[in-house]
Amino acid sequence: MTCRLLITYRLLAALVILLPLVINLIVKGDIVWSFIYAPIFTMLAFILAVYLDDKIVESLQGTTDHFTKHTAAKTPIRKINQPLITRFKSEHCCIK
Repeated sequence: MTCRLLITYRLLAALVILLPLVINLIVKGDIVWSFIYAPIFTMLAFILAVYLDDKIVESLQGTTDHFTKHTAAKTPIRKINQPLITRFKSEHCCIK
C-alpha cells in the first residue's frame, strides 16, 4: 500500500515537474519564456517535489516504525552464531 502510494506520488510529481516544459512546447512564447521562466518554474517544481517526497517518506517510515516497535516488543530475541571467519580468527582455533 505505502509503496504504491509513493510510486503514484512520484509519477504525478514527474508530470508536474515536466509541465512547464510541455507548456513551453505547446504554446509558442517568446525567448524570455523559453530560456528564463520555463527552467525556473521547472526547478521550483523539482525542489517542491523533492521536499514533499522527503516528507511523505518520513511520514510513511513513522507509521512503519510504530508497527515495528509494537511487534518488536513481542518478538523473542534468539542467539545468532558468529560469522564463520570470526570463528577461525579466534584464539581457540588451530590455524595461525
